[in-house]
Amino acid sequence: MKTCRLKVVLFVLLLTTSTSLWCQQKYWIYFNPQTLQTFDQQVRNITEQGIEPVVTSQWLKAVSAYLTKGQLQVLASNNSIKYITPVMGYTIASAIENVDTLKISTPISQINGAALHKAGYSGKGIKIGIIDGGFHRSDKEKKLADIIMDDRVLGYRNFIEKHLSDPYIDSRKSNAYHGTRVWLSIAGRHGKLMSGLAPDASFYLARTDQSDREYRGEEDNWVAALEWMYDEGVRLVNSSLGYSDGYDLLEEDYTPIDVDGKSSAITQAAQIAAEEKGMLIVISAGNDGNKKFKVISIPSDAKGVLTVGATDHPYWTKAPYSSVGPGTLSYVKPDVACFSRDGTSFSAPIITGLAACIMEANKELSNKEVKNMILASSHLNARPNNFLGHGVPDARKIVRALHQADMKHIPVIQIKSDNNTVIIPSRQSNMVAFHTLDKRNILGQERLTIRREGCHVSRKKNAIFTIVASKTHIWEIEWELP
Repeated sequence: MKTCRLKVVLFVLLLTTSTSLWCQQKYWIYFNPQTLQTFDQQVRNITEQGIEPVVTSQWLKAVSAYLTKGQLQVLASNNSIKYITPVMGYTIASAIENVDTLKISTPISQINGAALHKAGYSGKGIKIGIIDGGFHRSDKEKKLADIIMDDRVLGYRNFIEKHLSDPYIDSRKSNAYHGTRVWLSIAGRHGKLMSGLAPDASFYLARTDQSDREYRGEEDNWVAALEWMYDEGVRLVNSSLGYSDGYDLLEEDYTPIDVDGKSSAITQAAQIAAEEKGMLIVISAGNDGNKKFKVISIPSDAKGVLTVGATDHPYWTKAPYSSVGPGTLSYVKPDVACFSRDGTSFSAPIITGLAACIMEANKELSNKEVKNMILASSHLNARPNNFLGHGVPDARKIVRALHQADMKHIPVIQIKSDNNTVIIPSRQSNMVAFHTLDKRNILGQERLTIRREGCHVSRKKNAIFTIVASKTHIWEIEWELP
């Protein structure tokens, strides 16, 4: 639901809602910054009216609160209130039963992550925030034992069951282990077994969700967790949560039109973090690529965040479930991608670990510089698209750049053809074709078969361009119309 709706229109719509929902719905109350009152005074004013804020957001200049029908009517006519919107729900970006060593080591190998550890980088001295579901029994995971034993969990907030202060014994829900699995993908290490790139980092953990897609998680908790982490000095955050559709009440669903990079409260908060607070927010793109919703989930539509999709392996095609970027955005989303068999939840933390190593290597780099370094190292950087963004990052290029060497960019070989088939004289393995109208928004993708004379690339219906990519080369075919 777009936050830009006029409060009067929203108010009329809300009056049509069944009375039974009034006491159950939580709302964002946005204050008018044009009044002479300070934000604190505005909050006190509604508190004096018997409205108890649940979350107070200095960034959004808003509070969340449960409102009765009468309270909503009063606030709707208050000139100090800019507008009011319902607090929306989010979904876990992926829910899997287990993460084994093979699944985690494959994406590390894919991005040449060994180069980071060969150079001595492991996230040491970097604070990483994880906003997720439960971290149940993380203390029983051998790959996280060193972090816990060394007291490198510096903070924990449970926004669901606030009376529970131990992150490892929260009540067991169906996604109680989701945060644990994400954490393992960022920092897991036991002996020679490594499942994450930043095993020597320190962590702040926030639990803002407790169940599956059907559960209405609450975006105000996510915003509160992000602001708390910022106050604690965290500048790198991973979140494998996202908003899309699939709720029991259709009116609670987002639509692809809402994925516009500006409308939702949680997207606004993510963009403030990236643009104004100097935070690098790494967010999974979502798993709606083969569903009706199709596009990336909110808040991964925020321009400044690092949105991570998923590839197949060994061919670097988009994984069928991985959400695509909306064609209506003026910028490319997702930003990058890497392999995950079980959802973009476990692509994002691989990239978070990569970012932690970059920050460790050069603490003077801004969040934007870290993000741009990751994008520049990726195999589709010269021709990014809405399937894989800038493509799969390459840690070897990043290590060279950190040591003052030039980032080696993949060349683009341009071909014009008035035939329906082009033979590319290359026998590189795992070549992929992306068929497109405008070089960015993909109509379809295919894995190319290597023949003796090279790769045969055929024009697809409606395609104006076809981008062919290997790990080291890009060919751009422009199909000339007859």
